Amino acid sequence: MHGFQGMCKAMGSQEWNIAHVPEGPARSAGRTAPHPQLAALVARSGARVDPIISRGAGSAATDITRDENEAGESALGNLIADAQRAAMGA
Repeated sequence: MHGFQGMCKAMGSQEWNIAHVPEGPARSAGRTAPHPQLAALVARSGARVDPIISRGAGSAATDITRDENEAGESALGNLIADAQRAAMGA
């Protein structure tokens, strides 16, 4: 057994086994009405986030692929590494 199943067995509890999740609100979302306050919170949050996630972050003159060169590097790998270095101030 690996991963999640192994963890469930080690913990000795069926409640952690995803195959034994009882019928509840998460599984019957189509049959229950959303909580009004939660629905309002989700709508307000979406309205605040939508303009931010809708704008572009930049553009590239060529495709940024993960095709490797002779040294094992790729344009995508370099982009990610550069972004991580910039975020860490390195």
